[in-house]
Amino acid sequence: MANLDCILIRHGEPDCAADIYLGHTDPILSELGHQQCEDTSRWCAEQWPDFRAQRIYTSELQRAIHSAETVSKEFPVEISQTEQLNEVFFGDWEGLPFSEVEKAFPGALAQWLGDPLNKPAPGGEDFYMLAQRIDAFIASAPLSPCIIVAHYCSLAVLAARLLNVPLTHADRLALQRGQCARIKDGHLMVWGMPTHA
Repeated sequence: MANLDCILIRHGEPDCAADIYLGHTDPILSELGHQQCEDTSRWCAEQWPDFRAQRIYTSELQRAIHSAETVSKEFPVEISQTEQLNEVFFGDWEGLPFSEVEKAFPGALAQWLGDPLNKPAPGGEDFYMLAQRIDAFIASAPLSPCIIVAHYCSLAVLAARLLNVPLTHADRLALQRGQCARIKDGHLMVWGMPTHA
C-alpha cells in the first residue's frame, strides 16, 4: 500500500438541504456540485499534468457517482463503484436536520461529536466499522495511480489509513465538498484544494 498514488476528491454539493445527516441517504448531485467537481478535476489536471489515473473509484451513492462521472471528463478512465467507500451510516439520524437530532435524541449528538469512534448515531456505524470497510478497500489493491471520489467521513478514514494517522485524529483530515487531496507513497502532497471549491 505504500506505493499507492491517489487523488482523493470529496463529492460536490448534493441536491438537498445543506443541514441534514446524509450518510447512506442518496440525493443526486446539484448543478453547483457538478461545477465544483469540474473545477476540481481541471485544477488537478493542471497541477499534475503527468498524473495518469488508471481508474476512478467511487462509492455506490449517487452524489459520489455523479461526481466521479464529472471527474472522468477530465480523466477518462473506467469508474469502479464499491460500497466500501460509502459514507458512514447514521442509523436513526439518516436524513434528519441537525437541529432535529438533538431534540429527538437528547445527548446523543454530543456523545458522537466527542467520540465518533465509540459513540455512533443510534443504529448507525462507528468509525471502527467504517474503518473495516476502508481496510477492505485498501486490501483489494486498487490500481495506482488512481482517483478516489467519496465522502466526508469515508475519505477522512481512508486518508488516516494511508498516512498512518490514528483514527482518533481522522476528523482532522476531512475535505470540504468538491475539494481534493493527493497522497503519494504514504506522504501528503496537497490537502484541501482548490480553495474556491
